[in-house]
Amino acid sequence: MNEVVEDFAINADLAMREYVIENILIRPFSVVYKIRIFFDNQKNRVYYAKYYKKTNNTAKDPGVIERDFKTTQYWYNRFKHHEKFKVIKPVYYSSEHSVLITEESKGANLSRLINRYGQFFPSLSIRQKLLFNVKLAGQWLNYFQSLAIEEDYEELTLEKLLEYITIRLERLVKNPKVSFDEKLREKVIAFVNEQWQSARKDDLKHCYLHSDLSLSNVLIFNNSVTVLDFNKKEVGSKFKDVARFYHQLALLENKPTFSKRFVHKLKTSFLEGYGLKDATEKPLFKVYYIIHMINHLNKSSRYWEHNFFENLYNRWIVWKSLKEFIEQ
Repeated sequence: MNEVVEDFAINADLAMREYVIENILIRPFSVVYKIRIFFDNQKNRVYYAKYYKKTNNTAKDPGVIERDFKTTQYWYNRFKHHEKFKVIKPVYYSSEHSVLITEESKGANLSRLINRYGQFFPSLSIRQKLLFNVKLAGQWLNYFQSLAIEEDYEELTLEKLLEYITIRLERLVKNPKVSFDEKLREKVIAFVNEQWQSARKDDLKHCYLHSDLSLSNVLIFNNSVTVLDFNKKEVGSKFKDVARFYHQLALLENKPTFSKRFVHKLKTSFLEGYGLKDATEKPLFKVYYIIHMINHLNKSSRYWEHNFFENLYNRWIVWKSLKEFIEQ
């Protein structure tokens, strides 16, 4: 760590006096360090150092770190002049040390805000604040998707989409812990086909995608929004990100400590901020919502990765999700 921080300080021309590691977050494919650097002028600043585990693609392709840095820098440059909508700022990378460093972005994690203040019986002022925050996230997404595409891309086709879905459905069918049979798989495929065919031409237009727009990737600070984990430059249907965030909110309904009425308002507020109140009625929204349900089923059915209470919760989620599939 010393070598990395010192090299970063030299490259950034920072008069570093010392640094401390304030927090460590271990993720499946990376380890993130929260580092506070103290300068000679008595000031200090926080940075985040993301170390890529060798079990990730970096073992086969060290260039992935440089690409992540350049992609994150690309998005920062496209957002840096906006006062309300922001992304993180990359400041250093090293393929040799498998690390990417970004500046700290001010704000509170939206997932933590909702889980801390939105459960049980939140006051009217708290509910209004959370609804406002979720609406801001919808506005951020609308702005992001309005950015002009600056590179060539492949058109999304039904064939490619079905190929993606089929692989994930087959995992569910083969999973003995999930009662997902061949009949249900065929029903999902038929549903996707039907919805795709009924989609309007305007809804098939392409835009940039975040592809992992989750509650935990959104920071709220006053009236501004910063979105994290922006290391991709994908192009596709706008409904992929819309349905992803909406599905994240919908999962709150599975927790008995949340009022279903309040969660419904959160979902509605997000769509209002996004500018498409009737998004849930759009065929491609339904397609991507089903995809996110499938991905969540595959993830939550890996019972061996969780403790006893998480296993019980996940089994119930699987059952509830399967019921929703059947009732489509």
